[in-house]
Amino acid sequence: MQRIQSKILRMVFDAPWYVSNKTLHESAGTPYVKDEINRLSANYLPRLKDPSNHYVRQLQPPPPVQRRLRRRWTTDTLP
Repeated sequence: MQRIQSKILRMVFDAPWYVSNKTLHESAGTPYVKDEINRLSANYLPRLKDPSNHYVRQLQPPPPVQRRLRRRWTTDTLP
């Protein structure tokens, strides 16, 4: 995705090959894909703890599941 974004910025600005991707992103004011993913994922878990939707707040979390092998799943770590 990052390659495609950089290529599109290069076409939009009609920039030659020697212009760096950093320069293109800074002049367009566009964040890198990796930075945007990090920003969104950092906001994801705090938003789950305190949802703004009234109906979502009323939902109860499911009871814990007893597993035979006592393995921990990724869903077990969520509050």
